[in-house]
Amino acid sequence: MRHFKSTVFVSIAFFGVVSAFAQAPAAGRGNPADRSKPKPLTGEMHLQYYFAEAGEASPYRLYVPTTYDGKNALSLIVIFHGGGQSEDTPFTRTNGQLQKLAEEHGYIVISPFGYRSNAFFGNTWPIPKGSNTAAPATDQQQTYALSEKDVLNLIDITEKEYKVDPTHVFLMGNSMGGQGLFHLAAKYPERWAAIAPSDCPLDPAFYPFDKIKNIPAMYIHGDKDATYPVEMG
Repeated sequence: MRHFKSTVFVSIAFFGVVSAFAQAPAAGRGNPADRSKPKPLTGEMHLQYYFAEAGEASPYRLYVPTTYDGKNALSLIVIFHGGGQSEDTPFTRTNGQLQKLAEEHGYIVISPFGYRSNAFFGNTWPIPKGSNTAAPATDQQQTYALSEKDVLNLIDITEKEYKVDPTHVFLMGNSMGGQGLFHLAAKYPERWAAIAPSDCPLDPAFYPFDKIKNIPAMYIHGDKDATYPVEMG
C-alpha cells in the first residue's frame, strides 16, 4: 500500500484542471537547460532538451521548490495538457496556484509538450461514442509512440537532475491529457503513486481498468463540460 500526502496532491489536482482543445511541432519553445551549473536550478523554468528519438528539441515546463537543496527526495507530479494546447497551459491557466502549492508542499512539477499538441501522450484506447472531439487516429501510431517517449524521457531527466522519490511519482491530466494519463497508468502501473485524471472518459468496453485497480485515483468531471458530457465519466 503506497502512502502519500493525499490532501496536498488533491489540492494541486483541483487547481491543475484545465480546459481542452492543431497538430504542430514545438517551434523552438523553451530554453536549453544549463546543466553545467553545480547547483540545480530551482523555481519556475521553461526548458527544452534534445529529443533524440524525434530528431528535434522538445520543450517542457518545470517547477522545483526554491527550498530544494538536494538532500531530501521530493515527490514528482507529471501534468498533461489538453488537446491542441502546449506545455505552458497547466502552468498559465491556474493563476499561479500550481506553482504556489508545489512550493508550499515541496513537489517538483513537470509539464511535457508530448511531441505534438494532439498526440494523446501515447493513448490509443477508444473514447465513448457521442463526444464532441476526435478520437485517437489509427494511422498516427508513430506520433503517439513519440508522445509517450517524450514523457518518459522527461521523467528520467528530472530523476537524474534532482533527487526524486521514485515511490512518489504522480500523474495528472485533463481531457486529452487525462486519456494519455490512463494509457500510461495501465502500461506502467507500478510506476505511479496516484493518478488524477479529469474530463477524460474512455470506453469501458476496451480500456483495461483492472490494470490500474491498485493505483489510488481521483477522477474529476465538470457537469458543464460540452466536449465530454459528464454522463460519459
